[in-house]
Amino acid sequence: MAVRLGEKGARLEYIACLLGAYIIPVALWGLGKLPILSLLVFLTLPAAIKLVQAITTNTGKALNKSLAGSGRLELLYALAFALGLIADTLIR
Repeated sequence: MAVRLGEKGARLEYIACLLGAYIIPVALWGLGKLPILSLLVFLTLPAAIKLVQAITTNTGKALNKSLAGSGRLELLYALAFALGLIADTLIR
């Protein structure tokens, strides 16, 4: 996708995807579709902010570290989300 969007477009797409990952759970919680504990994903927000800073400032091979960081963030986000859902189920 980055080839089609260009460097700036790819960076904007990356940021938009991250924003969506944090906005959608809040919206679904607000609509009563997710429990409050699903918002544990916000524990990963500092890592996401660091990645956005790296993506917007680094170029070339330095972005490879951001790729690895994105994988870590995805794992931590998924674990936090799952933990929130499991904890809510156990509490009820």
